[in-house]
Amino acid sequence: MMFIKSHAKAARLSLTLMSGMMVSLYVSAANDTLEMTASITKGTCALSVSPTTVTFLSPHIVSEFQPGNAVESAPLHLNYDCAGFSAGTLPSVKLTGQTAVADAHVFLSPPQSQSAAGSGFMLKLGEVSQLVGFYTAGTTLLANDTFVLPSNTQGAQLLTVGFVKQNASVPVTVGDVNATITLTYITP
Repeated sequence: MMFIKSHAKAARLSLTLMSGMMVSLYVSAANDTLEMTASITKGTCALSVSPTTVTFLSPHIVSEFQPGNAVESAPLHLNYDCAGFSAGTLPSVKLTGQTAVADAHVFLSPPQSQSAAGSGFMLKLGEVSQLVGFYTAGTTLLANDTFVLPSNTQGAQLLTVGFVKQNASVPVTVGDVNATITLTYITP
């Protein structure tokens, strides 16, 4: 992006060529201003998730929620299309969202926006299919974490969402549970 601002009163620009080798530049007006700005990036990425909404349809009963386990999990594909990166440079993704007050590993909307307590959603990098021990299996992604994409061109990063009991003294209660997670491309 380039901005040019000029306060010209009686500006005169003359070029004189002598012997085809020397160039003389003469500006006779004062108060002329030239401002230039530009942006440089290491590359760009477009992100999308599939599916855009994860809904655990099976009704679960309170007794199913055991510490360290998930009652259900679902795959999530983070699709990316990147361009303009130099060889060896990998783009990153930042995760943001609200977490449970007593458990930073569990994404959960504020208590006033849901009717249940003691459970929430955990996000894992890669595929984690085991429900028993889900809480400690694989790599757990936390709010404000960043992770590196496997390529600087295009592809998909597999993630897993688990419906879990909070690792806290908050008992699981009946009701609706919801959370929102935002995935944002970060320039390396």
